[in-house]
Amino acid sequence: MTPKLNGHDRELLEFVANAQRVTHRQLLEVALIKKVEKDRKTFEWRVARLAESGLLKKERPEFLNRTILYTITRMGILALENLGVHMLSLYVAPDESNVKHQIPHSLELNRINIALMKSGALFAWTPAHAVRVLYRFDKSSYAKVYDAVTTLVIDNEVYTVGVEYERSLKPAEKYVKILSQLSNRDQVDAVVYLCPNHMVLRSIRQVFGSFVKKPVLVADHERFITDVLDAPLDWCYRETTLRLALPQLCQRNGYK
Repeated sequence: MTPKLNGHDRELLEFVANAQRVTHRQLLEVALIKKVEKDRKTFEWRVARLAESGLLKKERPEFLNRTILYTITRMGILALENLGVHMLSLYVAPDESNVKHQIPHSLELNRINIALMKSGALFAWTPAHAVRVLYRFDKSSYAKVYDAVTTLVIDNEVYTVGVEYERSLKPAEKYVKILSQLSNRDQVDAVVYLCPNHMVLRSIRQVFGSFVKKPVLVADHERFITDVLDAPLDWCYRETTLRLALPQLCQRNGYK
């Protein structure tokens, strides 16, 4: 039997649905940042209630050292709809075709999302599965399916930034296609590529170093998460930060 849900339940369910996969610790961080809960004890009670009611699926994957992992269920999606939240995609369950690759990628995107929340700059986070629906409907909205599209408010100005977590390098021909896609106008002011190590960062910088159609900023993943607005980013071989770069690039013709 589905329990009576309130706004706090809705916020947690909606975050899990958008994230597709989230660890217990990450969900706790979100609950505290959003003031869904004020302490760990009430969070533990709430998330246990949602899992026991069949709205969340709770797992302990071996390859994650049995870290608790949550995904939303069909019942959870229906519960959100009853609360007036209609997911943009026809999402029911995450793609499990390559689970050992997809889960770490999803969890790192959660870390980026949480870091942006902590910065106070995040107004909205649109996940890839929602971007994909919009991209298929109207390619003028987004030039490609970004890992996420964020709406940021910095110094009272609003920016739209595509986020890509480049966990590993793609074949060269895929970057040729991406360069072609990013040559098209869309609603995104800039793209940030986050790289897990220096080798990937250096390669991505070479791909986009002379690309001028759309600003592409490249950063070390961990340094960005530590200080999202002021971490060093590479923009066409010049060092900058998100706080400095966004006002500059939005003054360029064709953006904003």
